[in-house]
Amino acid sequence: MAWQALFERSFGGELPSVRYRGAPASALTTVLAKGFDSEPTLGSGWSHPRLREAMAMGPVIQVFRADRLPDDVGRALLGIIVFEEDGLQAAGVRAIVREFGLS
Repeated sequence: MAWQALFERSFGGELPSVRYRGAPASALTTVLAKGFDSEPTLGSGWSHPRLREAMAMGPVIQVFRADRLPDDVGRALLGIIVFEEDGLQAAGVRAIVREFGLS
């Protein structure tokens, strides 16, 4: 899938095994504050190896290092992909990110 390929290539170099998890728009602030929307598990339904599968769960896509779930979740989140859906707009997402001091 094009989005997944673009994201993974953006790291430039050795990329660890990753897992994708989608979340609803309302979870964005929780993800930015905690690093995840719900307590990570290794269960097959919690996250997915393909971005396409995670997108069905919501427009806030969390990207985790698979080798750090769930033991080292504080360091597991590699990035977040946010799609403009469910009321999410670029300006609003930027404002939330600034609020958390992440920009």
